[in-house]
Amino acid sequence: MITNLKEGDILFVDEVHRLSRVVEEVLYSVMEEFTLSWMVGKGLGAQNVNLKVPPFTFIGATTRYAMVSAPLRDRFGSLYRLDFYSPSEISQILTRSAQILNIKVENGNLF
Repeated sequence: MITNLKEGDILFVDEVHRLSRVVEEVLYSVMEEFTLSWMVGKGLGAQNVNLKVPPFTFIGATTRYAMVSAPLRDRFGSLYRLDFYSPSEISQILTRSAQILNIKVENGNLF
């Protein structure tokens, strides 16, 4: 998947905390240097192959932030947290949507 990325693509990984440590290790150089490195072969004939990857955006989503390894967490430039809407925010959304759809809603019937 990484080798098929084009410049400006977004790689989205849901439940990023479930990545194996081996995959994380591969991602480190991809995220930092845009280079995919891996070993080909075994023993004395093994060679390290480096493949340049165009700049892309990596987004990892999780509901278990504490389970994301510290080295992987440290490589993300921005962290965002989504919270539930409050009842008043939901009321505002429903009222506005009702106005757009020309639907009559009484405040007492929102919940």
